[in-house]
This record gives sequence, structure tokens and C-alpha cells, in this order.
Amino acid sequence: MAAVGYMLIRASATDRDRAIDVLKAGFVEGRITRPELDLRVGEALAARYFADLVALIDDLPADAFARLPAHRAVPRSI
Repeated sequence: MAAVGYMLIRASATDRDRAIDVLKAGFVEGRITRPELDLRVGEALAARYFADLVALIDDLPADAFARLPAHRAVPRSI
């Protein structure tokens, strides 16, 4: 599935955890403040779609692995 297609899938608990790890690293590196970390973590926990998670970490450095879902998206059978 193309990267754009990943944005349309629902986020898994593992996807949320990975986004939170990126946020924590950003805080430790001094890129975001504690209040911003707390706000973004709350939003990550409530995220429904992968695109919501990407929006929370898009301004932080992360390798490609952290930006992709933890699982391979499989199209639904009709």
C-alpha cells in the first residue's frame, strides 16, 4: 500500500505507542516542552487514524520506521 494509503487506516495501539515514543524523544532532546508533550500524548491516545498520529510527530525527527504503521495494511475483501 502506498504511503498515502496508510493515512486512511485506523491507528492501532502499537501505532499510538510508537508515536508517543517519538514525542518522548522530542521532549528529552528539548524539542518540545513538557506541557506540549502532555498535550500531544493525550491527542495520540485519542487518535483514531494514522494521519492523526503523523500530524502529532511531523515536526519532530524520526526515522522512516517510526513514521509507518507497525503493521502492514491489508485491503479488505468484499
